Amino acid sequence: METLPKKLASEPIKFPGSPFWLVFKRFGRDEMIAMLINIIGTAIAGIATSNPIFLAVAGPIFEKIGFFPAHFWEARKVYNTTPVERRKSQKFYFWMAVKGGGVSLAEDIIIHDPIYIVLMYMGLTIYPGMPVWILAALSFAIAVVVVAFIEVGFTEIRFKIYKWKLRKIGFENENYFESRFYISGKEDPTKVIEKLVETFGLIHKAKLKYNDVYLDSKISHYSGRLPKLRLRMRSPYEISQYSKHEVVEYEGFLQTAQIVFTRASELGDDYDQWRYFPLKKEKFYYFLDQDMPNRVRDIEDSVVKDCLTKIRDRDEPIKEISFYRTLAQNAQLLVSIDDMNGRPFYLLELKSYDANILITAMRYTMMEFTVVQTTHGKHEIVE
Repeated sequence: METLPKKLASEPIKFPGSPFWLVFKRFGRDEMIAMLINIIGTAIAGIATSNPIFLAVAGPIFEKIGFFPAHFWEARKVYNTTPVERRKSQKFYFWMAVKGGGVSLAEDIIIHDPIYIVLMYMGLTIYPGMPVWILAALSFAIAVVVVAFIEVGFTEIRFKIYKWKLRKIGFENENYFESRFYISGKEDPTKVIEKLVETFGLIHKAKLKYNDVYLDSKISHYSGRLPKLRLRMRSPYEISQYSKHEVVEYEGFLQTAQIVFTRASELGDDYDQWRYFPLKKEKFYYFLDQDMPNRVRDIEDSVVKDCLTKIRDRDEPIKEISFYRTLAQNAQLLVSIDDMNGRPFYLLELKSYDANILITAMRYTMMEFTVVQTTHGKHEIVE
């Protein structure tokens, strides 16, 4: 779709993959670099001395350096690819690399080193003739798998605790599946949504205006969940009566502070002609009974303001977006089309609590309309 921003048109899907595989790749990569440095360091030490005790500890000591190079390389890439106006100080990216390497280093000391010691001792005691390199390789493989399960499990516990804290201070929460599609501005959005209304028996219809303020945040990603922090104002723009469908009255303004987590995954039948990348969305929202704030510091509730102050990176908004939403829904499916102030494309969103119902609606959408499936949000689409 040539009317889309070039970056989004060329890469409409951002797919984090399995959290286990992400940890497996990261820790496995760091362990391999550390192992290489271990071998090189031990070889250099062997030239300088033949003391067996020194040679035994030289490798494990030297290898600890290997947990940092990849993270410094990644931090440098992030620094170079971040727009200058949003780029932080070099010190920030330095400590980002140190923190990333420190996680792998701690996991190596706590998990890999004990596994290595136990396997070496038991292996050489029970099977004295076993090659040492086999035991070393086995300890590496076991450690990577164990670390992946422990880290993902610990991250999920941290996420549950964070959600509990948000609910405790008054945030409400809603979880559902969502899919997004770009539709060309040449399409008539009214006809698109009417077809979906007729096909899926949607009974409620309305048109609303949204004003979103997106803020930079320091919220953890929690196993591939992408967080965003925003202040949203929703207001009725135009409510239309359709002869066959009931109208929902959205009275007055609705103002909320929202913390939203989304994680893309691939679902569906392997033999289907389409690929489906729905988002699992976990939305936390707090109703703001005040004049609509544009900054966290303007929120009157002190508890909520303190909570959001801790997680926002800066108080100035990174993006402000206004759009008009036409929606239709029933108890199982919600369909909306967003008109983002005259841009030459629309954003169609399908939402459901049931992943199977969502997949059915996605399949129909891709068969009937000219669309591009995406996992990007409006704050990424609007430049």
